[in-house]
Amino acid sequence: MLSLRDELCRAGFPMVYYGQAFYRGWLDAEMRRVHAADPDARFVVLGYEAGAGPALALARGAADGGLPVDAVVLLDPLGAAAASGRLSASWD
Repeated sequence: MLSLRDELCRAGFPMVYYGQAFYRGWLDAEMRRVHAADPDARFVVLGYEAGAGPALALARGAADGGLPVDAVVLLDPLGAAAASGRLSASWD
């Protein structure tokens, strides 16, 4: 994920964060801080494998709280679980 972050920064997206699922509370607070400082800020949340559920929950919570979440990207979200509809956004 670090190389993806670096590539996005080089492409002109200066505010790129990444972290493990246990950073969800911090990421939520940071999204709110960024939005308060820049009301025009837009958010895209990406989750990978086991992080797909927590990413989806983070994005839903942010959107429910009024933050502009433009997209949620789930990369290989637990394979068969996602394909069968068992991917849950309620993971903490």
